[in-house]
Amino acid sequence: AEVASSAAADRPPIEVAVLLSDEKERKLRLFERCRQNPPSGVRFHRLDLDELLQSGSRYRVVLHKIHSELTSNKPESIDRVRRFKAWIEARGSELVLLDPLRGLESMLLYRFAQCQAMSRCVAACPEPLRQRVFVPRYALVQNPGDPVADSNGALRFPLLCKPHLASGAEAHSMSLVFNAGQLADLRPPLVAQEFVNHGARIIKVYVLGSRIHACIRPSVRDFQADHAGPAIQFSSHAVSKAGCQSELSDAAASAQNGDDGEMLLSRYSGLLEPLCRACRSVLGLDLLNLDLVPDTRSGRLGLVDINQFPGFESMPNYVDALVELIKLKVNY
Repeated sequence: AEVASSAAADRPPIEVAVLLSDEKERKLRLFERCRQNPPSGVRFHRLDLDELLQSGSRYRVVLHKIHSELTSNKPESIDRVRRFKAWIEARGSELVLLDPLRGLESMLLYRFAQCQAMSRCVAACPEPLRQRVFVPRYALVQNPGDPVADSNGALRFPLLCKPHLASGAEAHSMSLVFNAGQLADLRPPLVAQEFVNHGARIIKVYVLGSRIHACIRPSVRDFQADHAGPAIQFSSHAVSKAGCQSELSDAAASAQNGDDGEMLLSRYSGLLEPLCRACRSVLGLDLLNLDLVPDTRSGRLGLVDINQFPGFESMPNYVDALVELIKLKVNY
């Protein structure tokens, strides 16, 4: 697939190779949107990885989401990724990669690495902001019976537990546990993180270069430390996607529209841009989604997840922001 631009005749367009799965393109509808409203100065070409590697140096920019290849242990995928890295190295500084692979693989693979990356992002924030944003305490549990603690001591229940592997069929399977017995029933390796009561609402921030878009999504309702019920298993996709209705959510508190949601966003609006700048700087990535929870006790914002190349279909006019970023990267 190819989408031509409406570039001026005296200036050739930027040729952009796009590596996306069929599912990602169905959701993103990048090529459909570009056919309806051709961008100026940029031409997108959809390829697979093998086609790109055979294309030589035609493309100035590569926009990719090949997470399944990067995290696969299949020999053919490992070989393709090896050849892709060699191709990138051979192109040198003339190639713009959205996003660079450096540091991306470990963050895609392991939740503990994701938590460490989030901690670095918060530490890089300017001082006034650093007092209002935090990463909930977390620990890696590699073996049954391991202490669930960080440098400040044991973590406090309830704990939200996630598989250590951040990719694959089980990656979105979560457990909320309220005592050590329930934790012992889970199968390591896993990352345990202190659960923050947040009024059943999560702030999702989409970051595309310097542009951001924030919206409210439903989330898990509040629980107290002395909650006496059983452990709760759920999929994050079944709780926090747009339009989700789950018995784990509080329908009144998690309203996505109306004054309540707007008030929540306005309360934290001054924090979002500097936090996003810090994340981009620390991670070296421009295509991000941040999940933030408003701590109902302290009023601070908890950074609980970062994803690379999220569903920008939720972001108004994301194609304009993408074209703007590409032109900035190549000094067009």
